[in-house]
Amino acid sequence: MDHGERVVPVELPVLRWGARDAAARVLLVHGLTSAAVVWWQVADALARAGCRVTAVDLRGHGRAPGAVSYRLAEHAADLGAVDDEGAGWDVVVGHSLGGAAVAEAAASGLLTARAYLLLDPVLRVSGPEIERYVVALTAELTATPAEIAAAQPRWHPETVRLKAAAAAACSPYVVEHCLRDNGPWDLVPAVARIGAPVTVLGADPAVEEPSFTAAHAAALTGNATFRVAPGCGHSPHRDDPDLVVAAVTSSIPAGA
Repeated sequence: MDHGERVVPVELPVLRWGARDAAARVLLVHGLTSAAVVWWQVADALARAGCRVTAVDLRGHGRAPGAVSYRLAEHAADLGAVDDEGAGWDVVVGHSLGGAAVAEAAASGLLTARAYLLLDPVLRVSGPEIERYVVALTAELTATPAEIAAAQPRWHPETVRLKAAAAAACSPYVVEHCLRDNGPWDLVPAVARIGAPVTVLGADPAVEEPSFTAAHAAALTGNATFRVAPGCGHSPHRDDPDLVVAAVTSSIPAGA
């Protein structure tokens, strides 16, 4: 079936933490096979620090509707339609595939914020890498909490439980199409079109092979900065929630 180039957005479910009248607004966007609820530690800490926090379920994840296609342009349209309660976003955070979706949405003007934080984002990926991701991430869908805990000893037991449930709620179709519908992509140049500061936190190569490497970082322009999250693998927000909370709060512009 030929689905053409028409972008058909879906309405994303959201979870919210913090007071409605909080001074700062933060949007959290998860990665492939995850869900909004898995941000629980970061979201709760940010709310306690005085932020109003919104986390979304991307299409085909958590409680979100499924769709026929999963192009980045469609993820971007979905994010652009998320209700900001009329206050606008101070910081938007995207992890992995969520980082790619945020970059696409911001570069195309669909999503605006005063600052962006991307956690080991998949901004550049080749065709062969896509197929490796399909295999690895499809395997995640059936991982048990015990298997996840053994592979990720730094994660809180509740994070392990929530991640296992989120992965089980996803499907091979969603994994395959989130990756294959987009073919090889390179969003590093798109970051330069984002009209706000962008911080990229990459995985520590001593812990896990990064999705966003120092070589990728060399292509970033003046609006973006890169640093390694020490001791963290691909998921800094799960390995070291306090580090990510500090990165978010330091990204909130003065006066927010």
